[in-house]
Amino acid sequence: RFILNKPYLIRYALLIATRFLLKFMSPIHVPQPLTSFAAGMMVHLAFFALGVSEAQRLRELGVREGNMIHIVKNGDTFVCCVESSRIALRREVAMNVFGTPSPL
Repeated sequence: RFILNKPYLIRYALLIATRFLLKFMSPIHVPQPLTSFAAGMMVHLAFFALGVSEAQRLRELGVREGNMIHIVKNGDTFVCCVESSRIALRREVAMNVFGTPSPL
């Protein structure tokens, strides 16, 4: 007969929860503002938290969800490369564009 004791069940539940969190909720996959990435990083754009007109203007410039960008400068102004173009953004705008770091 198999006897389940409480400490064993708690440890097992913690193990399963930890594996789930490490697999699906890795901090790498949580979108962050572009201003949180260092210069030189490649970033995969996730979404815009901007007004409709600002988001549309970025899309017209080639900054679209799903694109890869290279961060050139992260300071008072934010400069990034999209394909072969360099685009400068105000820091307030860059703080509302979210992405995840790209594996090299």
